[in-house]
Amino acid sequence: MTVAVKYCGGCNPRYERTELAERLRADFPGVRIVRAEEPADVAAIICGCPAACASRAGLTARLGAVVLTSSADYDRLLRPLLAAQSDKE
Repeated sequence: MTVAVKYCGGCNPRYERTELAERLRADFPGVRIVRAEEPADVAAIICGCPAACASRAGLTARLGAVVLTSSADYDRLLRPLLAAQSDKE
C-alpha cells in the first residue's frame, strides 16, 4: 500500500506536522510513503492549522485524500488505511 504525503507551506504550524508521517511509518511498517505527485492508494494532506490551505491539485489517490489539520486528525487517516488492508487480506 502507498500513501502520498503532502505538507502545507508551514506558515502557521500549531503542531509538529512531520510527527504524523513518523507515526504512520511506525504504525504501518509495510506502507510505502511517496511524494504527493506520485500515484498512491491514499493521500495524506498534512496542514499545520485549521485553514487547510494546501492545494489538492494533482493528487492521484485511489482511495481518496484525507486532510489533517492537527495531530488529533490522525485517526481519520487510519480509516482508509485499515479498509485497504482488509481488502488485501
